[in-house]
Amino acid sequence: MKRLLITLAATTAFTASSQAALIAFGDFSGDARFANGNSLAFSSANQGWEAKNFTWGSGSSTTQTFSNEQATVGSNYGRGVASAFSPIAGQTGTDNFQLSFDWTAPDSAVGDSLSVTYQILGFKINEGATPDAADKFFNAINGRDYKPGNLGGLATWTNLLDGSSGSNTSATAFGTFTGTAGVLGTAAIDLNLGGVNMEDFDYIAVKFNAGVDGSEVVSGGILDNVAINVPEPSVAVLSALGALGLIRRRRR
Repeated sequence: MKRLLITLAATTAFTASSQAALIAFGDFSGDARFANGNSLAFSSANQGWEAKNFTWGSGSSTTQTFSNEQATVGSNYGRGVASAFSPIAGQTGTDNFQLSFDWTAPDSAVGDSLSVTYQILGFKINEGATPDAADKFFNAINGRDYKPGNLGGLATWTNLLDGSSGSNTSATAFGTFTGTAGVLGTAAIDLNLGGVNMEDFDYIAVKFNAGVDGSEVVSGGILDNVAINVPEPSVAVLSALGALGLIRRRRR
């Protein structure tokens, strides 16, 4: 199994643009499905988040009202959240997309408790096929494995971290973001669509887990502001480009 490691909050040449966010309920506000299950099924698509020992707001076991607009790591083993959604029509292209999110490690965190792992897959359903409600995007969301589902054998997936693809349920690449105890950090990860146009995917599925490899971690970590964005050049980059343009003009 390939594993990608990304450490805390390296600044990049781009800043995320909010105008192209593709994840619904990414700031954990509004009403959405909340179930303390251990898989992400086809019936959950475009319904919000499925959770395993992550909590937010208050409500029943099936529908949760997000009152604090963030997801907090619970006190039990195997903590994760996952969501599947349809790309917004018109979001074309094969590159320049980023997964971004905020992660605040618990105040008392050390070791694996400082980290959150993530996995993001694009799914293309076979022509003419309709998955059953119970068919899986992710076979488990509790961090014990990083195996994609294949929607009952009716879809192929592309891992948007490394561009690999398949139709099996073998473990595939995930990323790790390591934070600092009690400090909000922001991740911005360039995606690799494997040459597939974003709007050609039927669904995008994303999963987060506290800790690494399903390890026991301290409760209280906070996940927030999950989005897929098309990054815009930062002010610094634009200024540099402007200066370059002036130099070229003077040389003429």
